[in-house]
Amino acid sequence: MAALVDPALQNALTASAPEGRLPVVFTLHAPAQRSGPDAISSAVDAALARAAAASGLPAPARKLFPNLMSFSVEARPAFIQALLSDPAIAAAIGEHSAGEVAIKPVEGRGD
Repeated sequence: MAALVDPALQNALTASAPEGRLPVVFTLHAPAQRSGPDAISSAVDAALARAAAASGLPAPARKLFPNLMSFSVEARPAFIQALLSDPAIAAAIGEHSAGEVAIKPVEGRGD
């Protein structure tokens, strides 16, 4: 199954220079059984190794979020495209794609 890719990330991948780096957060497919942090770490490392082999680029450092079954990397577009093709990856979003997350204050009713 193909990974769900944020449209803003897809646009950034298309517009990015081949030597540029993009920060991306990836989410893994949920395993059949509950996995601990070590299993999540191993799955991420395996996906990164497969993407490195497919792209011919070294795997970048990763930041792991095991409780969320996700991780982030800053990598070249070719590496990100290879990682998006990996069967372990469920979804991807650019780190700066989320937009504004602050809740705007509500105007008072003039009481």
